[in-house]
Amino acid sequence: MKKGHKIGLIVDCVFVIALAVGFLIHINLGLILLIVGLFITLGGNAAPGDMFRESDIEDETDNSKKESPYINLIGSTGTAISDMRPQGTVEVDGQRINGKSSFGYIKVNSQVTVLEATLDAVVVEKNSKDINS
Repeated sequence: MKKGHKIGLIVDCVFVIALAVGFLIHINLGLILLIVGLFITLGGNAAPGDMFRESDIEDETDNSKKESPYINLIGSTGTAISDMRPQGTVEVDGQRINGKSSFGYIKVNSQVTVLEATLDAVVVEKNSKDINS
């Protein structure tokens, strides 16, 4: 048993005694000691990892290990099929994808190049040779 847990158990025992005394003299000292005891028992002095192992906790929002489905499109050219202010829709290799302009406004039907890929979109820039300026 860890030190923090032993202290918490002692405080909880004192709580039971204080609660009995508290009822007799109408003081809620027992409630205060319960809160302190729970705090100590549940983590006040516990080292990180005493309560949970890392494998017990799955963070479904951790996208750092996931790879973009659009990674293979980096460097590809496509067309803005909506105005991008800065978000819009682009078509690259026959796929309609959410896109974001890397800088400024891109007019519909402009030719774009994919610079980056995220999990749900691509970052594009307008091609400098595009005639739809």
